Amino acid sequence: MHNPNANALVKPLWSFFDRLNAVYALFFHLHANLRARVAGIEQRSLEKGLPYAGASIVVADLTDWQADDTRIKYASGGFAAAGQEYLLLVDKVISWNAGWTVSQGWERFESFLKDITASYLEAHPREASTEKLRTHLKKSAQPSTHEDWRSFLRLYRGTDNKELLDFVRSTAPDFEKAETHNNRNIDLVKWYKVVAKVRHAVTHSNGLISAESLQEIDNALLERLFNGTKEAAAYRLEISQENTEDALSIFADYGFALFKALSMKQGYEWDVLGKGRRKQS
Repeated sequence: MHNPNANALVKPLWSFFDRLNAVYALFFHLHANLRARVAGIEQRSLEKGLPYAGASIVVADLTDWQADDTRIKYASGGFAAAGQEYLLLVDKVISWNAGWTVSQGWERFESFLKDITASYLEAHPREASTEKLRTHLKKSAQPSTHEDWRSFLRLYRGTDNKELLDFVRSTAPDFEKAETHNNRNIDLVKWYKVVAKVRHAVTHSNGLISAESLQEIDNALLERLFNGTKEAAAYRLEISQENTEDALSIFADYGFALFKALSMKQGYEWDVLGKGRRKQS
């Protein structure tokens, strides 16, 4: 029998945690395997120029083929690294994947933000912004399903989900309190802006945060949480394993704070951590 008092926000929370863990698992095992390989390399191997890694992309003339219609393939060149260069390559691979993992954490949190807010409005439609709803109704019917509410949330634009986060803050003020008064001693509003710039740099700028972007964020917080080096007026990210794990953990904390605040607003049970995934019947 369906329980009308069941917390409709539990499902998006656990789904968010699952997605974060899937992202983390890829990075964790890549890091562990590469470090184990490096640890197994003997010094004499380095002296001989070993170990070695190489790769080459295949290229073909699109207008030329053999009598049996098979493509004629050639090497486009190649890449190789041996000895100490190989060890540097391992470090670079780990750092690149660390950056990718952090950026995926940001993406997973963004998706969670939309999912849990849509679930909240689906259960409590009267909490929707009257002004936003009027705008929505000019083009679409009254939202009723989860996907309808997700579509409605597209009206909350703003850079780095600011409008949507502001909606949650105004709906559940306890969320805003947790952002600035928490046991991490981090201003999560500033942190989120920092991670947004990290994500953009990883995705679009080969790990370089521009001087212009640095002017928009807390540089001390950036340098504290994400390793890197200064290049002129910019910042070159060199994200470590520890940086990555901490970032994903903060995303999880931030997501739970959001879940807790919205749950408390409606009198839902929110104390679910460490209790397993009990079914909401």
